[in-house]
Amino acid sequence: MIFFFTTADALGEIREAFVGEVDLEVGLGLLDNIAAEGHRLLQVSILEAGRLNDVPVEALTGIAHLPALRKLQRAWQQILSDPVEIKALYTQHLLVLRIRRIRRHETCIACLEQLVDQSRLRFQHVSKAILREPHRSRMLHQLEATLKRHQQTLVTEQASLQRLLA
Repeated sequence: MIFFFTTADALGEIREAFVGEVDLEVGLGLLDNIAAEGHRLLQVSILEAGRLNDVPVEALTGIAHLPALRKLQRAWQQILSDPVEIKALYTQHLLVLRIRRIRRHETCIACLEQLVDQSRLRFQHVSKAILREPHRSRMLHQLEATLKRHQQTLVTEQASLQRLLA
């Protein structure tokens, strides 16, 4: 077992620490000793068998009695004996992330489609409205470059969305 804990001393200074690879009795005894030295336990977690579990701090006060420790240890081992489907948890988490990415791509595509439409309209407007040459060529060139950039970004976003949906 690995014990992770956060304490506060008499001056309120917060410290985080851990004790690795110890038995339940040793770890809880250590936490008792820390509390006896005047430090206040703020948070305690125990890592065992690939699971990180928070332990209620109020349950740890004065627990260094062997019968209570044995009972707690049996209960702890029972909890840890229940199988955990890591793949199912990862799959569920990845599904949520995938849905978020799809929504983000759809939103981005919608915005880019509007930008492409607006850029086309501006290009058409400038083509018709500005007839004098010194400004017309430069403006049309800039608007055309902006339109192409938005179109390329739109194509990239659509391709990314298609890869996610495939």
